[in-house]
Amino acid sequence: MSDHPSTLNGNGSTARGVEWTDYATLHVKGDGQGVLAGFKSLRSGTLAELVGFVARLPEGERGNYIIEKAGDRVIEGPEIVALAGRPDFPG
Repeated sequence: MSDHPSTLNGNGSTARGVEWTDYATLHVKGDGQGVLAGFKSLRSGTLAELVGFVARLPEGERGNYIIEKAGDRVIEGPEIVALAGRPDFPG
């Protein structure tokens, strides 16, 4: 994932891999996001910290949250779990 992922090739990945130290915020899915999204975040930290947090939640709760990564990238439940399962995941 790059800071500004492109959809031109149908994905948001780059040869550099996941930037685990990028700033990210955790939100309840469907909280409206928008201009005031920063005030609605539940927590903030690095992408690795938030992926680890969501991955440790009970399976039935993981789909209730999204991670908004720097560069306006939104990561949802299945992708969060996939990131946590990567061999390079630092958490």
